[in-house]
Amino acid sequence: MITPAQLRTAIEQRIEVYNNNDFPLNKRNVITCALLDSLNHVLAQRITSPFAIPRQNISAMDGYAIAHHSDVSKDSCITIIGESQAGRAYLGEIKAGQGVRIFTGAVVPSACDTVIMQENTNFAEIKNSIDKSKPYSIVLSKTANIDANIRKQGEEIQQAEEVLSLGKRINPADISLLANLGISHVQVFKPLTVGLLATGDELVPVGAELPNIERYAACDMINVPGFMEKVERNTPISYISPDKAPSEEPKSREQLIEFLKMGSSTLDTALAVAINHVGVDNPWLLWESLFVDGSKATVERYITFDQAVMDRSLGLDNAILIYVMTDMLKDSEFGVAKQYREGAAYWITKHAKTYNAEITGKKLLRTRMNERGAVVVNAVVYAEFLQRQGTAEMVLGAAASDNTYNTIDAILENSKDCLRAHTVLKSSSFTENSLKLSAAFRTSLTENFMRSFRNERSDAEQGYFEKYPGDESLVISKFDNLLAMVGASSLEDIYRNVAKVLCMSRFFYMDCESYLDAIDVGCKAGLSPEEAEVQAGLREISAFVTSMITK
Repeated sequence: MITPAQLRTAIEQRIEVYNNNDFPLNKRNVITCALLDSLNHVLAQRITSPFAIPRQNISAMDGYAIAHHSDVSKDSCITIIGESQAGRAYLGEIKAGQGVRIFTGAVVPSACDTVIMQENTNFAEIKNSIDKSKPYSIVLSKTANIDANIRKQGEEIQQAEEVLSLGKRINPADISLLANLGISHVQVFKPLTVGLLATGDELVPVGAELPNIERYAACDMINVPGFMEKVERNTPISYISPDKAPSEEPKSREQLIEFLKMGSSTLDTALAVAINHVGVDNPWLLWESLFVDGSKATVERYITFDQAVMDRSLGLDNAILIYVMTDMLKDSEFGVAKQYREGAAYWITKHAKTYNAEITGKKLLRTRMNERGAVVVNAVVYAEFLQRQGTAEMVLGAAASDNTYNTIDAILENSKDCLRAHTVLKSSSFTENSLKLSAAFRTSLTENFMRSFRNERSDAEQGYFEKYPGDESLVISKFDNLLAMVGASSLEDIYRNVAKVLCMSRFFYMDCESYLDAIDVGCKAGLSPEEAEVQAGLREISAFVTSMITK
């Protein structure tokens, strides 16, 4: 009897002899293969890069690109004369002492040799006061380093550098690399033609009646009519296999796969892919909802069989997970587990056929935009779409459009309409979110202001309103008028804007805004809050005394 280890070693040795002696690469036929069809093929050519990567010097940070020979020491001043954005480089002349606003991934102008992060400038202090359409000045809060934050041209791959060698088996990462290099076809060795002959009493012809579900599984999950009639909908199961129940839920993808794997390479591979798609938490949600006593599952975490397998984006993955999980329970006397297995097998087949039909018909959009703004695409078709110069913005625009642009050809032919719809979508989403945020801010500010004004007055404030009771309504009126001016921009500096509203409404009878400003100035100068408060108080007293002096 040969052991599995001995069998593996024997197979590996035979493969080695075959590759090196019987049929080496130089004796094999070569074919041209489309890039998207080249997965697992063996390269019959050396692949060199037609250009350097990055193709130009690009910024690794958001900040400012500064011209050669500029003073880049701390507290130096740089005049900003333009912007360089990803996809829109700055092409104007830049002199010493000048620079441009630059964003991550944008081309660094040839006249610049330094990029300083915006955090190392006074940008945060001036961003609300500058007009970016005109030149403005920034001050460096930290000395910049020459060549810092710049990804140099060719630092990843040099032009004509070999990226893939002859004899390399092509994997998904290789396909991505070649696509980025603009390569659409590759020379590969013609693969061998291998035939498999399956024998055994447990196999039955396609279409024949299947006496049990185990033989159904051996027939590669072919759809058998009548399966769904056998599935008991939304039936809670008060059972969990004691030998399979984990003492602690696996936290990682690897632990989860190890717990659920069945020993079948086909199913275990499908399982790994499914878990990668749905994440680590979802399988345990399914297990809890379908195979643990329903009384122990919270309403928020409960999911029915139908909800799991009918989902457009994750239905196939959930069906595979349920199919594998029910294998753990196949020896139990609890019959519903078997029915779930049959139902999962049906939906695996249904989803697989739908998915393959979408690939054949080049249908890109699987679901249009849902209430969360999410769009589901066919991954294989999407890869081809990107290869044909499609963009994610086109997809989102097509999903948001009133037109039914679902296929690659339809979206590319109507790309202008799709991009226009995407622009409208971005604008409306931004406006809607800004309005919601502003409204929430005003509501919260009103509630807290009124509660504090009515219930949390200091003795001095209470004494003022006892002396001038009519001013209470004046405070409310001033607050309402100021509240109407609060918008989304107010959220950029909440502390400053809330303080301004309080000072101008609740404490309108005193100049407390200048007092708070003086405290801020003191803190920024390095004083403690207590020291800054004393300094601000002395300043106010001095101003008061000065105002009382008459000639």
